[in-house]
Amino acid sequence: MFGRPPTCTATLPRSGYRCRFAARRETGLCINHDPAYRVQQVANRTKGLALAAEARARRAQSPLYTFNMDLSDRTAVQALLDTIIRLELSGRIPLARSRNLIRAIAIATRNFDPPARTRDGNRRSAHNYTDYVLRQRAIQRRVEAVLARAEQHEESGPRS
Repeated sequence: MFGRPPTCTATLPRSGYRCRFAARRETGLCINHDPAYRVQQVANRTKGLALAAEARARRAQSPLYTFNMDLSDRTAVQALLDTIIRLELSGRIPLARSRNLIRAIAIATRNFDPPARTRDGNRRSAHNYTDYVLRQRAIQRRVEAVLARAEQHEESGPRS
């Protein structure tokens, strides 16, 4: 009844294997090897590049990209991690974004000197709880303001 469409008759230059893409009925070649489709491929590539550049420009103008993170010490990093985890758990930022942020923070923490050891050989915590709470609350306020601006930005819709 319905079989697989015929495959492209072109041979791949590097491997010598036959192309496995579906062939176009008219030519027996896929869209990658059909010379008549080249003009359309160039137009698609040009349009894709222009749309990607436009999307990058829109993201750069987004309020979320104006938020500065303090990664200067362990307490600041811990406060930032706390905020990111809370935002992700509350659904305010996507899981993929929080994972990327946490990966970036993990890389940044490798620049810190290891915590000093006490006389008994244990590493002592370098966190000041009061400073941590103050920083976490400050970050949370800034993040809430940025998210509110981002939501307004999204509600205004894309610009033509």
